[in-house]
Formats: sequence, structure tokens, C-alpha cells
Amino acid sequence: MATYGPDQFISSKGKSLIIRNLTQDDASVFIEFRKQIAHETTNTYQYVGQETLPEDQIARKLAAAVSDSIHLNLGVFDEKKLIGQLNFRPVIPGHPWVKHVGEFGMMILKENWGQGIGRRLLMIQEQHALECGVTRIEAAVRVKNERGTRLYQSAGFEIEGTRKAAALIQGEFQDEYYIAKRLGNMD
Repeated sequence: MATYGPDQFISSKGKSLIIRNLTQDDASVFIEFRKQIAHETTNTYQYVGQETLPEDQIARKLAAAVSDSIHLNLGVFDEKKLIGQLNFRPVIPGHPWVKHVGEFGMMILKENWGQGIGRRLLMIQEQHALECGVTRIEAAVRVKNERGTRLYQSAGFEIEGTRKAAALIQGEFQDEYYIAKRLGNMD
């Protein structure tokens, strides 16, 4: 079972935050978090007006993630408010050829950008990946997301390619980078 925390984290602005697994009890705050993200940025796959699963179905998905040994679904809380999330999972669950590969997505509310939260989540993810035998971590990041790209590169991720016109946002095609980080000795 993949679990983490609760762990106290002090942001660069001195704010005391808690990082822990999201559980089924967090379904309602997770729904609100995703709605707020959709209004703040186009750097994620959340969008305004996006239909969401009913709260009970989200609760079941969050509970299932906790019972999986590789899947890690972290939440960053400022008191009871969810302000950040990282979801790490196998790229193809159970496939023997890619059992060493994990992928992730991360979202942080805009007012909390630049406070070290993303870097801390990436560190936790890397430690967890190594503990469960994952030696390659992948993600996609929009080319226009310069802040995110800088964070990932400073954390050791490399740009391995570009998906041209990967998203069509407000009538404009946007490219995405494929990024990856290899852990340990893979040569």
C-alpha cells in the first residue's frame, strides 16, 4: 500500500502545510480544488465547465489509489484547504516491459506557486519511486508553462521530445514537452 504522511512542510513564505495521501474523505475538497485550478490556469487538463464524477465515485477512486503499492496520490493542505496535488502511477499497470516506468501529474493553486511546494512533491515522488522499483519517471508539460518547465529541469528532468499541437486551448494550438528523469543506474 502506497502511503505518505502526514508530514509538515514549511513553505518558503513560512506557511506551515501538511502533505499526506489523499483519502476517500477528501473527495469534496478534491472536487473544489480541481474546479479552482480550472479557473486559474490552462497548464493542466482541468477546464472550466468540466463535468466531474459524483463525490462517491471520486471517494472510491481515492480509496483505491491508497490500496495500490505504486500509485501515490499526495495532497498538500493549508489547514483544511487542498492547495496542491501530485498523482504518481505506473505508466501501464502490470505490464512487464514497463514496470520500471511511472508517470505523474501535479497541480498547485496559483497563489501558492513559487513556495517550494512543487519541488517538495517531486522529492517525495522520487523517493517513493525508488522504493517501489520505478527507475524512470515521465510527464508532459506545456511548452508555454515556463515556470513548470524550469522546476522540472532544476529537479533533474530532461526534455526528451515535443508533441506538436498537443492541446487546442481557446482556439490556439499548444505544444507539450515530454519530460523524464532516470533514477539510479540505468545504463
